[in-house]
Amino acid sequence: MKKNWLYGLLFLVVAAFVLFWWLKPASQAPVATSPTKGGASHSDKASLEEIVPEPAVLLRFSPKDGQVAVWRFNTHSKAAIDFSFMQPNLSGGSVPTPSSGQGVLVPVESSFLGELSLKFYPREPGIWNVAGLIQHLEHKINQEKSLYTPPLGEPFTFTMTSQGIFDHFEFTRGVPVNAQKLVKNLLLGLQITLPKEGQTAWSATETDMVGRYQANYHIETLAVKENRVVIGKEKHTYSGTFANDNSAIANSTVRVRNSSGKITMAMKGPWLTSLEYKEKTATLSGSYEWSNAESETTLNLLEKNTTGLFPELFAQFTERLQSDRYLSIRYYETDSVLDQMAAGLPLDGAVDLFKQMSQTKENNDEMLAAKFMINYLRRHPQASVELIDILDRDSHRERLNQEMQLTLWRLLAESGHSEAQKAVVTAISNSSRSEVTRMRALMTVHGFEHPQPFLVDELFNFYKQDTSSTDGAKTRQMKSMAMLAIGDLGQGEKLNEETKTKVGILLETQLGQVQSADAQLETLVAIGNYGDKQLAPKVEPFFTAEDERVRASAYTAMRRMDDPAIMNALIQHYGNESSTKVKTVALKTIGDLTLNQDGLKWANSNALAVTHPAEQIIMVDILGKSGKSNPENLLTLKEMLKTNPDMPVKRTIYKYIVPGQ
Repeated sequence: MKKNWLYGLLFLVVAAFVLFWWLKPASQAPVATSPTKGGASHSDKASLEEIVPEPAVLLRFSPKDGQVAVWRFNTHSKAAIDFSFMQPNLSGGSVPTPSSGQGVLVPVESSFLGELSLKFYPREPGIWNVAGLIQHLEHKINQEKSLYTPPLGEPFTFTMTSQGIFDHFEFTRGVPVNAQKLVKNLLLGLQITLPKEGQTAWSATETDMVGRYQANYHIETLAVKENRVVIGKEKHTYSGTFANDNSAIANSTVRVRNSSGKITMAMKGPWLTSLEYKEKTATLSGSYEWSNAESETTLNLLEKNTTGLFPELFAQFTERLQSDRYLSIRYYETDSVLDQMAAGLPLDGAVDLFKQMSQTKENNDEMLAAKFMINYLRRHPQASVELIDILDRDSHRERLNQEMQLTLWRLLAESGHSEAQKAVVTAISNSSRSEVTRMRALMTVHGFEHPQPFLVDELFNFYKQDTSSTDGAKTRQMKSMAMLAIGDLGQGEKLNEETKTKVGILLETQLGQVQSADAQLETLVAIGNYGDKQLAPKVEPFFTAEDERVRASAYTAMRRMDDPAIMNALIQHYGNESSTKVKTVALKTIGDLTLNQDGLKWANSNALAVTHPAEQIIMVDILGKSGKSNPENLLTLKEMLKTNPDMPVKRTIYKYIVPGQ
């Protein structure tokens, strides 16, 4: 899928269309309201005096528990943008300036329409958790269907206050960032902020995906008997934009040239009944206007059967956000501006441009170099193999220094797609590659966010290769690293349940079959990287293995298995262990996990019996870190001082108690 950071602002704040590749996400929706002397037009003043109660009515959104509503929305915008102005300045200047040849404004048109469905779940008084879906949608850029149309239909959630403030947006896992921004920008463009007190006119400081601005509101019509109020809205000057300070266009400002909105809502209801909003804006850098736009948005409440659209409980809806379907798709998204930079460049040319940008002194160029290279690899996935060829041939770092080479390996992992994963894992077993390349490929495997199952198969095949006739120390080390990488690919932080399941089955099978101490040790440490407590029963027999290295590795295997039953087993086997080296590893594992009160009492009772300095230091940290909630542990530390421990132990104790007290 092709990424385009520019899509986000085309339909509501199109003047800031190009800001999407340097903007930070907005933090919170409207943050403050205050009275204003502005308000209804002169023609409306008489009617307001007649129909607005005194004091003015207090407007609040008040959805019912579990209420569902559906709105039809339609937003259309046109922009004209000088794309040449946005080209990165590689000569060292921080802000581009229009030169001869610049000033050609390219027209861009965007439309976004569909049905917005919301269900309101009470969270606390005046705040709701809101589940959202967009259906029957259409999103086009310059009359062409957007690649983001499918993920735009994925579930999302946010919170809403009775004043109408939106916050805490959550999206389906893996949905492209730009699709998230489109939905968030739509909602922030539709919301209004109600006053804290009953007023006929007020102002609010609000935020959208561009920045912070002031909005002025006034009541145009208030029909109490009909439970209906019509509100006018005008957006005024942006007081700040969410720009990256390192961006070449960070000094740009957004001006609102015209803004008018008409909003209808029930005095007691879930949200808006209808909205009509028009806006014209311009984006300038200094005196140069490099973008201008106009947009129009409508929203209307529908009468529609919503049976079965949302589950009864909010928690049931949030479970839908854990879908994995878009995790791999996002690794093929590219940015059109970065695409233009690389237009027509073979990989050699892209690497040279990356090198040029990396060698500049400005941080923004270094960051841009990384973004450019990731974008190139996502635009050209098959270039992953060729990039490894370039790195492999540059063994004497004549073209790229070591820092650049290591960065390119990291960016291969960040590109994330299957082609990069295949290129990296194939390099590991390719004996024609240099030893340095194969070792770096092994280290790079750990960096993939969404590892594919074939990585596990390829690594295990490499691990099982019969290389006894040529099995040097380096080859043995690489095979050991491959097993550890397999465990790492299945850990919970990785985002592929299929791979996690595959790793768990492989490690359990391997642990039950291997006979040599080295193979047992490697598998146990890999299980430690994996960290799933379901393998704890398979690990426990190795606490009594003959080889003390294997016994120590059994403790290492449980270092991420935070469970009271596992903690009890660790403490029991620690008490039966005779080797000081193994006891030190065991105690470190115990200290890395979460001790409950029974565990802390055990530590307190046994601390004075520990005599080896390495164990004492670990025990001191266990007691010291819990000393505030368990003062008796600090008393035990003072007793330990009386035994004249080694100086490193004393220094550790003094981290938690004051000398002389």
